[in-house]
Amino acid sequence: MMEMNIRRTWITAMLAAGVALGSVMDGGAQGAEAATVSRSHLQAVNEITVTWDGKELSRKGIVSRGSSYVPITEVRDVLGLSLHYDAKERSYTLSGALHEIKIYVYGGDEIGLLVNGYYSNSKDAKLVNGRLYLPYDLLHQYMGVQGAWSSAEQTLSLTSLPQNKLTLETRTLREVTPKADISVRYPVLSGMANAKAEADMNAVFRQHAEDFISESVEGLKEMPAPREGIPYEYTGDFIVHHNRDGILSLTAHEYTYAGGAHGMTYRTSWTFSLPDGKKLQLADVINLQGDRKQKLDTYVLETLEEGGGYLGGFQGVPADASFYIQGDAAVLYFQLYEYTAYAYGFPEIKLPFSVWKK
Repeated sequence: MMEMNIRRTWITAMLAAGVALGSVMDGGAQGAEAATVSRSHLQAVNEITVTWDGKELSRKGIVSRGSSYVPITEVRDVLGLSLHYDAKERSYTLSGALHEIKIYVYGGDEIGLLVNGYYSNSKDAKLVNGRLYLPYDLLHQYMGVQGAWSSAEQTLSLTSLPQNKLTLETRTLREVTPKADISVRYPVLSGMANAKAEADMNAVFRQHAEDFISESVEGLKEMPAPREGIPYEYTGDFIVHHNRDGILSLTAHEYTYAGGAHGMTYRTSWTFSLPDGKKLQLADVINLQGDRKQKLDTYVLETLEEGGGYLGGFQGVPADASFYIQGDAAVLYFQLYEYTAYAYGFPEIKLPFSVWKK
């Protein structure tokens, strides 16, 4: 019974993040990299040397299927973070940075990974011989780490990733009502060269958080009291996808549960040009001139149809399409139920700049 409850906790957390277990749709562009479940004890792994700023770490990393992994304890130490284990829910929490990493371990061979409560499309974590490893691409995408791989020396050399000259902190808004405790975290910027752009962006983030609180309070007025032992949930957080080269791209996500079969998650993304504070649209970051827009529409429709769960209704990518920047690509996405069944999560379609910016 305990294992069943632990697994239910993990599944609930993943669904709260808008993830379809084992079938996350990625538009055919992210493939196995979007997997949330790993049977890592069945996979062959090789040990590698890992360095931080040129100094060899005390524990070895591993390579599995061409991807590098670093022991979570080494990540904790080199980044100055804290690591907590919750035996009841079998989860590890790596905290102390802008992004909190939570890893659910079920049955010793299945692993679910969330970043600030948000499903990341990085590779899965691995549990090998009782030791937990985090994928390099997770560290690169969300923990401010860059690396260089030497095949000849079987060494992964890690250093800090240069980022925009600004400070990113978090603030929390909370409203306690008789039916639910509503809370949302939002970003606060400081130290930017353009003070007006900084103030305008902070106003956008704060207003979004305030709107979530006020809309939740109003919605709860129409709801019956929650059943005993099944509390309502109203939470919000954010994740930074890209913070370099004068661009800041991030996503706010809110999860609400007020009874019924499942809750709902909503996402809002912003991509800003930091020098002037301009909010960028998809057409600002990829080429949609001439016949390129029709090519994108065709590609997206084909991807939705091939990905499974397509409900119909797609008429084209709108000018204000939801997207974020991650690495060398824009990632276009749609909301739950917008074009696909709930079980398929948020459809995400990766648009590499090497293909779509030409």
